[in-house]
Amino acid sequence: MKMMAIDQRQIDTAMASVPTDEQCRLIDNVLAERRRIARIRSAAAIRMPDDSPWVILRTHVGCEVSVSEDLRASNIEALVPMKMGPRLRRNRREIPPKKAPVMVGYMLARCPISNDSIAALLSFDHVSEVLGGYAQPYLLDAEKVRNFNDKAESGEF
Repeated sequence: MKMMAIDQRQIDTAMASVPTDEQCRLIDNVLAERRRIARIRSAAAIRMPDDSPWVILRTHVGCEVSVSEDLRASNIEALVPMKMGPRLRRNRREIPPKKAPVMVGYMLARCPISNDSIAALLSFDHVSEVLGGYAQPYLLDAEKVRNFNDKAESGEF
């Protein structure tokens, strides 16, 4: 594919043009939505004590780890319990097992339980829903999550 070069005349023309009222309104809407998402994500980023319950998020299959990284980048506590996958053999060679999520399509997050926090969790790409619904999310006890994660890491699954 051939790319066209932009000359100085095109740059000057673009700089001199004034956006229409409709374009300005759309730009303002996008900026307002970005501010709203930043506000609710900061509400969800408040650190909770270690004994606080976890919320279960349903994600697109295969996207659990990337969603977890996105949540952590926004300072929201996230957990994807991992297990060792099966050993594979190909052409008489053994392929070492790789880590895989225990609950495919699901992950855990810990944040304050409020409308803004739940909305913030749902604002991330590849998050489908909060288990139990928006109004009354299903909460998982911190001790159960700790035990479950320990069993996953020790290879009991």
